[in-house]
Amino acid sequence: MAVKDENYFQVGGWMVNQLGLSGNALMVYAIIFGFSQDGESEFTGSRQYLCDFTGASKPTIDKALNDLVEMGLIIKTSEQKNGITFNTYKVDFSNFTGGKETLLGGKETLPNNIDINNNTNNKNINSFKKKIEKEKNSDDSTLVYEYYLKKAIDLGYAKNMVSPTKTTIVYIKLYLKEYSLEIMKQTIDRYFEVISDRDYFFDTYWQPEKFFKQKNAFKEFLDDGLKWVNYQSFKKSKPKQKYNNPNQVQPKELSEFEKNWFKEQDEKFWGKK
Repeated sequence: MAVKDENYFQVGGWMVNQLGLSGNALMVYAIIFGFSQDGESEFTGSRQYLCDFTGASKPTIDKALNDLVEMGLIIKTSEQKNGITFNTYKVDFSNFTGGKETLLGGKETLPNNIDINNNTNNKNINSFKKKIEKEKNSDDSTLVYEYYLKKAIDLGYAKNMVSPTKTTIVYIKLYLKEYSLEIMKQTIDRYFEVISDRDYFFDTYWQPEKFFKQKNAFKEFLDDGLKWVNYQSFKKSKPKQKYNNPNQVQPKELSEFEKNWFKEQDEKFWGKK
């Protein structure tokens, strides 16, 4: 599949405002939407096709595709043929009320995209927008975000509360589908415990969006997360402080004058040895 002069794709404002997409992820989503907006068809083109259309490299396209899958915005299907893996992609319309039957358009390819501004399709898109907005304002996702930022403020890593980005809320929501609110908070506590330990080498502070989006962040502080496991090993091997009570008076190193004075007093009483 090659890009032809008559090919085009449409970017809807809702993709930017409600899904929080931008850059290459936005373009890739719009292209896949164009192929699969009838609810049945899929994008079967190659990564090179997406590279040619967006001007991005293959690693960049791979990242965009993986991010869209992780965010639950597109569905990836893999099939083995003669030892070669073929991937197809389509937009996840499960959030649209009415399902695919209510969406306009047939199995036309991208050059014959329907106008997404028509009333019937807009009705479904608006339903999707409302659902995304509802998820953005979800109590649990907001609680997790505020809990993270409050910890950061208390420990001096942040100065004040700011509103979360749409991407941050999307990723928190995805984790909440897999982990309970208590586990989310526990994982955040562990992260801040690690970076606050002055004796430990890892002290990188991540902004909330990075912590929940990066693959080497949130999950690394779960029970079996590598960063948390390594830190636990460090704590076990860390020498214990001799004086654990902060109120306990610790012995003071004597000066040379004090040593000589005590020596003289000792000789006066006991005599020279």
